Amino acid sequence: MYEVLEVKSHIRNYSVLFADSFRESLGKDTQEKRCFFIIDRSIDRIYHEQLRDVLHPGSCFVVDATEEHKSLDYVKAVIKWLLGSDIKRNDRLIALGGGIIQDIAGFVSSILFRGIEWFFYPTTLLAQCDSCIGSKTSLNVGEFKNQLGTYYPPQHIVLDVNFLKTLSTADTRSGLGEIIKVHLLDGPDSLEYIRSEYDHSADPDTLKELIFRSLRIKKTIIEEDEFDKDRRNILNYGHTFGHAIESVTDYKVSHGQAVTVGMDIENYVSFRLQILPQGSLDLMRVPIMKNYPDFQLEEEHIAPLLAALSKDKKNVDENLTVILTRGAGEMIKMKLPLNDRLKEYINDYRKTT
Repeated sequence: MYEVLEVKSHIRNYSVLFADSFRESLGKDTQEKRCFFIIDRSIDRIYHEQLRDVLHPGSCFVVDATEEHKSLDYVKAVIKWLLGSDIKRNDRLIALGGGIIQDIAGFVSSILFRGIEWFFYPTTLLAQCDSCIGSKTSLNVGEFKNQLGTYYPPQHIVLDVNFLKTLSTADTRSGLGEIIKVHLLDGPDSLEYIRSEYDHSADPDTLKELIFRSLRIKKTIIEEDEFDKDRRNILNYGHTFGHAIESVTDYKVSHGQAVTVGMDIENYVSFRLQILPQGSLDLMRVPIMKNYPDFQLEEEHIAPLLAALSKDKKNVDENLTVILTRGAGEMIKMKLPLNDRLKEYINDYRKTT
């Protein structure tokens, strides 16, 4: 029903192929031209036998997918290896892994020879349902997350949900957080869909449908505003507070589940500002609470949470830039003073969970 999803881009149009076997697609892709690979170490270990005939000796750079490796120094090491392996501008780079592998490979591809061809095989739910499309690459600079980056989409994305069978529960629920997010962005019908289907997401066919729906929703947003100047900002829904939750928990709460908490807080702030009715707050909270992490916001979290919020890269002057809501499908970009009233809202919110 959805073999290929085509995405329009100002850089180049690209496609997402829903494949039953990544091995078959990879075999075809590697026959077309000379290929080099950047692969998550865990994928190399789990699928070593299936990859052995495709990954020729000396063609593969294996990466421990950690935040520390999303850096210029590490990218420099990858590029030195590629140049030392005699890569040419007409060769192809293929990435297998999640978002960190995507960021490294996408950034390298965007600057090496001023741009080389790259394909992406996303292996995590977070990458499959969200980050694989949208063109962005991001690198960290020391403690500052995602401060460097380019817009450079892969020419082709191959999506095989069989990769997801080996994911941990935490990684699965992280991806589900982003799936919930885009369904709430889309409107009441999508809210009802995710509310009813979340409990069936362990079924591969249901999960595949949720991934497709999520990419289709995101596709309409990024095709309208690829370079994040206007409408695409709504994809930050849940992320302002979510990133702060990641920070105060030292990343013990996964990204997507931190975003889940972030959506709930942003909805509650919307309610307290009297732009979100109580009924809508309650409806939107149904799928959110299904994916809520084992985390309790405590009073001692408030000060470090506000400190983390103050460092958010989207802030303007002394104001917090955040996506609030009037209800499913009605998102608003607002500036909020980082003051005692916001502190009161956050403190009151924690008593509701």
